[in-house]
Amino acid sequence: MSFGCILILLYLPGVLLNPVGCSYDATNVLYTCNARYWSLPLLFSDFTIQPQRILLVDIAGELPASAPNGPTFSGFGSTNTALFDGRFSPSLQIMCFVNSDLIIFMDTFADFDWLDEVIITDCNILSLPVQVFSHIGDVNSFTIEGGSIINMVANSFQGLNVKKITTAPTPKGSFTIRNSQITSGQLAPGALFNINNATTIILENNHITTIGSDTFQGVPHLYNLTLSYNDITSIPESIFTNLHALEHVTIWGVQWDCTCDKLWFIPYASDNNITVNGDIVCYTPAGYYSFHIGEVCITALDVVNFATVLLILILTIFGFGIIVHLHCKEKNEEERIEKVRGIRNVMADKIAGILRNKINKIEEFVQDNIDIYREKNKIREETKENQPKTETPTSPRNLNEVDENEYSSDDENPCESDDSRDDDDLDETEYQSSKRDLYTSHEDICH
Repeated sequence: MSFGCILILLYLPGVLLNPVGCSYDATNVLYTCNARYWSLPLLFSDFTIQPQRILLVDIAGELPASAPNGPTFSGFGSTNTALFDGRFSPSLQIMCFVNSDLIIFMDTFADFDWLDEVIITDCNILSLPVQVFSHIGDVNSFTIEGGSIINMVANSFQGLNVKKITTAPTPKGSFTIRNSQITSGQLAPGALFNINNATTIILENNHITTIGSDTFQGVPHLYNLTLSYNDITSIPESIFTNLHALEHVTIWGVQWDCTCDKLWFIPYASDNNITVNGDIVCYTPAGYYSFHIGEVCITALDVVNFATVLLILILTIFGFGIIVHLHCKEKNEEERIEKVRGIRNVMADKIAGILRNKINKIEEFVQDNIDIYREKNKIREETKENQPKTETPTSPRNLNEVDENEYSSDDENPCESDDSRDDDDLDETEYQSSKRDLYTSHEDICH
């Protein structure tokens, strides 16, 4: 029994030492303090465990910086950052009750220079006074989400240094206003000049209608920019001047004026290696309504000029193709003619050779026959000359008395030599042979 009492005594001090209206989630290292139940100020010494992450909920009205209603916080200059859990970034989140008003002052956040994250959610911020966040100093991320911003001045964020903190669990360097209506339709001129170390700026669904050309000139390290779902129809040409680190621009849900001079950023992004994420959908002029724009802006005149140039190019290519075809055809015809000429020359040479051979054979044949004829004729003459000398008749006879049998026997003398034949009696076999040779030569020539 006494042991149970000791446990209760040990436990109750931990509960009693937390500020009224605040509870602690050890798993997430998070204190949640409800404005409905707290009693200001929230004293640092009243927290059992040193605060690292604080969530203020159901805020409706002011977070006072001084008496009679405040201050909201007291004694937080004693925070020892060496005791922080490295898994979580030191943070302060302010969450209003159902879009209630929020009034904050510059000294509201005194002694909160140890914060890495500031988040304001669902609050109708009546005013962002000059240097209202200056006591916070360096932060890894700053976010206003939901609700609205009624009034903003040029130096509202002066003293707030948004930068990528490398020791944070997730280094960001981001400044974000998302789904929060900026009632004036634009950021106060020069409002972002003082967050010059931010690498990411997100202005999304803020009902912004106008963006000044110098809005981001004070943010030379800007790497990511989001302007999605705002009421702008164009952005000024010099808006990206000197933003040499810029690589990503995200613009979804914008009703663009699609005259080419208003879409200057498309070729600019291409020329400067900037990736544009989003659908560039036209709202005006009426003829371009709902058209999607690609990487190049083309007007109707550009289309006509392009079509004309394309037609000329096609006709030029077609004409060039015809010229090449005719040239090739002419060249092939010349080659064919040369080939035919070569074949004819070869055939002519062949025919001439055959004819020469045949003529030579005929000449040889004729010469041989002439020689034979001459030899035979010589022998015949010699025979005729020798016959009268050897024949010595006993008594002269009358020519008319020549024995017919003798005459016949002379004609039918079987011993008569071929040498006694006349030139007209040339061997028929040799003649036929010559005829066949000539016919063969004719066949060779024709084939």
